[in-house]
Amino acid sequence: MASTAEVGQGEVGEQAQCEQRTEGLAVAEAGGNRHAGKPAAERSHDGLPWTPGRRRGRAWPTAPVFTSRRTLHTGADLLTDKQRARLTALFAAEEHIEVEATWGIYQRMITAYREPDREQARNLMTKLIDSVSHAVPAALTEVRKLGRTLKHRAADVLAYFDRPGTSNGPTEAICA
Repeated sequence: MASTAEVGQGEVGEQAQCEQRTEGLAVAEAGGNRHAGKPAAERSHDGLPWTPGRRRGRAWPTAPVFTSRRTLHTGADLLTDKQRARLTALFAAEEHIEVEATWGIYQRMITAYREPDREQARNLMTKLIDSVSHAVPAALTEVRKLGRTLKHRAADVLAYFDRPGTSNGPTEAICA
């Protein structure tokens, strides 16, 4: 059986914890930390209730775009039959038109960078920049932004093909 001194200490500790929670709620109500005073299981960074196994801050991994992410980063010439089928199914959906257009541009860009002949690679990249910076439908907002950026930075992008052995390795080493 516990002595009266031990019981008194427990009550004081519980009272202090209660006061801390009350102060935390007051801070939260005053516009401070919105997680103050909440138990860890109720804290959530995205406003949705926490449940075991839930991946916070990310879209659900079952969406077709997210299950195809790695495949979208693969060159078209390196795709397996299964990956091609996955992309065909992805691009069949109307809501993924922008993804398909962006993937096509990405493939053209990778082709230019992989081209062993620097002059031919420069021509491929010039054509890509011209096509992406003119007459892009308004629905393709990200592609239009990419086109504006590439047009603005065309000299920098094309300089890669003029100088063999170009690398940002030294910059990465200094910044690390």
